[in-house]
Amino acid sequence: MMTLDEMQQILLEIKYDKPDWFIVLGGNGDTDVFLQVQFWDVDVDAPELGKVIQKCRKWRLSKHMTKSEVVMTAWKAIQAAEMHEAAEKFLYKGVRIFNPHVDVDALVDLYAQENVLVRRA
Repeated sequence: MMTLDEMQQILLEIKYDKPDWFIVLGGNGDTDVFLQVQFWDVDVDAPELGKVIQKCRKWRLSKHMTKSEVVMTAWKAIQAAEMHEAAEKFLYKGVRIFNPHVDVDALVDLYAQENVLVRRA
């Protein structure tokens, strides 16, 4: 079984070539452990605040994981964070149409509308 110290040592060995990005280990105890990508950047919804710490989703870790699983989870976390950032920064007609912060129930309402889907002839 892997200890928190061993997980932390694994994360310290991971480097991602963005100076303001880092992976942190969090949680409270052996049963609630996660890694999280964090970075300094301007919040697209509050640019007036300047650079603030951005915290991505939490990726649960288990003491039963292997070193490879921890590293691959960190890799997945980086990928998800990059996709999240891309979705926030991609604009069509000045709108973030892939905004990851849209409420899922609002999306349900959108899909309930008639003619919302485009189909090929």
